[in-house]
Amino acid sequence: RSVSDREANRAPAAVLGNGWVNTNKPPAHFFRPRGIMRLLWSDSGAGGTVGGAGVGADPAMTHSNDTDIGIASDAWLQTEWRHLHVGDIVLLRDGDAVPADVLLLSTSEDDGSCFVETKNLDGETNLKAKAALPTTAHLTSPQQLAQFSCTVDAEPPTTQLYSFKGSLQVPSGSGDSPKTKEPLGVDNLLLRGSVVRNTAWAAGVILFTGNDTKIMMNAGETPSKRSRIERMMNYQVMSQFCLLFVLCMLSAVLGGVYYGRSDSFQALFIVKYQTSSGRSAPLFGFLTFWTSLILYQTVVPISLYVSIEVVKSFQAYFINQDIDMYYAPLDRRCTPKSWNLSDDLGQVEYIFSDKTGTLTQNVMEFRQCSIRGRVYGEIVGEDEAAKAADLRRQMDAKLSQICEHPYPYRQGQTTT
Repeated sequence: RSVSDREANRAPAAVLGNGWVNTNKPPAHFFRPRGIMRLLWSDSGAGGTVGGAGVGADPAMTHSNDTDIGIASDAWLQTEWRHLHVGDIVLLRDGDAVPADVLLLSTSEDDGSCFVETKNLDGETNLKAKAALPTTAHLTSPQQLAQFSCTVDAEPPTTQLYSFKGSLQVPSGSGDSPKTKEPLGVDNLLLRGSVVRNTAWAAGVILFTGNDTKIMMNAGETPSKRSRIERMMNYQVMSQFCLLFVLCMLSAVLGGVYYGRSDSFQALFIVKYQTSSGRSAPLFGFLTFWTSLILYQTVVPISLYVSIEVVKSFQAYFINQDIDMYYAPLDRRCTPKSWNLSDDLGQVEYIFSDKTGTLTQNVMEFRQCSIRGRVYGEIVGEDEAAKAADLRRQMDAKLSQICEHPYPYRQGQTTT
């Protein structure tokens, strides 16, 4: 996962530049905390301003073609996903992946509509329609995007893929006039991980980046594949190591204290060649620490790992020799592929089964289930299809006796 994230963060993205300045982007020398302190700081968030054109618009912006929003011009700068900030205006083309959670401003369509593929988010391959607000749908050139100014109030980052609440405030004209406030919904938001389809281009402003995007907030940690016994053993061994360190440290401190207290202790417990060498109490305590480490090393059960592996080997042999797991038609025994199989079998509590695939008719009928060893539902035999065909023939025979035509309700042999 880390490799894929690194590749995605280095993917190219087109950002509006050459005369346009993002007022939300912090300066290069601004303090940016790292590590756990980043939890108190975020580049993304609710409330932000879009706009702020620089001094003098770029000629490429002024003379760009409104039909293609100047895709080939110098108005759009090429950068990487990791360099995007909240408030940047990005340009997406057909087939491009959305680099962040983007508020759709305008598209190549007159009505501001856009289609995206969200199979990376929810697994659905059908296209979903997104729409830009009528207030921003007319922004079809880099110059218009650079001169556009608004304020976006959005909710804090959440894990809800199908929910978004916010508002877009646009100045009505003069400075004293009230701002026009437009509501924002999930239909106006392009989520990171989705792909633009059937749309020549789409322009939008970034609302959330990095770990604040919905796809990143829904991406949990990779689950551990260690068995419960392995996790318990690791915890026990680490606790024994801590106990060993405490015992060695306690022995070193007490040994150094008593070594330097009086000559009587040295005369009773220390050999003469050590007392005559003039060693100090700290040096004696340092040597006592390592001596205690050698003496107390049996506290750590290193042989426990070997014993557990031997037990797993015998259990795998018993599984292989189990006659109840032997398949006579193919003369095949049960072959454990992993030594942790015995641990995993003892941890199974619930089994849930799901019907996947496409149904001919979107109808599912309850047949049978087992709860705590008790079977509920009628047991279906193998001749169910034959019984259904026989019943269908009987119904057709009765209809043929009543009606002149056998199938008055059916005009052709079509299957739905």
